[in-house]
Amino acid sequence: MKVISKSEPVARKNYGCDACVWIAEYPECIDDCEMSFADKRIVVKARQNGWRVMKGEKHLQFTVVSCENTLVSLRVIKAINEICHKYDLYPDEDLC
Repeated sequence: MKVISKSEPVARKNYGCDACVWIAEYPECIDDCEMSFADKRIVVKARQNGWRVMKGEKHLQFTVVSCENTLVSLRVIKAINEICHKYDLYPDEDLC
């Protein structure tokens, strides 16, 4: 995927967090990655919020070109995005 734009807006409503998918789909990564207590607290808070960017929360919004050459808008919780990068939870970009 190629990033076209990146912004940090404040959510006007609740949105699904696209980064949370990588943690929600593979909960064993929390133990396998030896995640710090502080990072686990962030994950628990995201889970309690239903893996959503909550209204009024500052988040990251990316516009990317997908593998199928379509424009996709992604919204992610900033702290969850940092955790996914820190513990290498995102898939390789060369999958296309």
